[in-house]
Amino acid sequence: MPNSRPCLVCFVDIAGADYVARVLNGMRGPLQAAAWDVKVVEAGGLTWGARMALLQKESLSAGIAAAAFVHLHLTNEQKELFQAAHLPLGYLGGVAERVHCVADDGFEGAVMAVRYLVGLGHHRIGFLIGDRLVTEARDREAGIRTALFEAGQGELAKTLLMTRRVKPALEEEGRVAALELLSAADRPSALFCAAGDLVAAGAYAAAKQLGLRIPQDLSVLGYDDLPLAAALEPPLSTLHQPLEAMGATLAGHLIRAAAANIPAQAHVELVKPRLELRQSCAAPDQMG
Repeated sequence: MPNSRPCLVCFVDIAGADYVARVLNGMRGPLQAAAWDVKVVEAGGLTWGARMALLQKESLSAGIAAAAFVHLHLTNEQKELFQAAHLPLGYLGGVAERVHCVADDGFEGAVMAVRYLVGLGHHRIGFLIGDRLVTEARDREAGIRTALFEAGQGELAKTLLMTRRVKPALEEEGRVAALELLSAADRPSALFCAAGDLVAAGAYAAAKQLGLRIPQDLSVLGYDDLPLAAALEPPLSTLHQPLEAMGATLAGHLIRAAAANIPAQAHVELVKPRLELRQSCAAPDQMG
């Protein structure tokens, strides 16, 4: 007998990423309580045409009652595809019109991060940021720029903004980007890895490769507070996102929208991150 339970199809960038696992773990509680199944589909490595073909196929699959994008770029054309299929659509990773959104307030998180590093006395800060196609990466980049000017840096902010764009936001890509910044003659005294903790782990590897100690020679600040953050040596200071709670909230919105048969309804919820201080940052006068 075919399974008659409704199903949430969840499209993700990298299925094995810690970020995705925590979101899915949060989703499972509301889904199980509502007797829903979840289907995880990895779509990050596909070409545009292949991704659209996959999305269309899944949107028409029997039993699919709602869809969600987790840390994956969502376009207007993709939104229209699910709306044409009369499926509620959710997005975790930014804010989009006419979609149920649960998003980290990346702008505010980046402002907190820069304020913290500037408050410690850092005047040479390097930034490892994510793909500009991803809403949360754009939000965090905007927060960085705003905080630098807000802090009264003025023209100096232009020299502070030593950035490298990291995509995909994985450890090896973070190592390569950090190595480039840290090999400069006037290297940064701090790195804000706005692209995430995996990138920060790559920055740790680059520092070790160059013989730099954390935090004695280099401060590193991450984003997301994945399990690896506390396991790094020294433990990584980072911006904490309540990913499980965000996943549960998004699943709840989609279940209710499907039950009410109002797929076009939209809800936006911003979640403020929290600065989780550990041992990876120090004031410049305490370094060396």
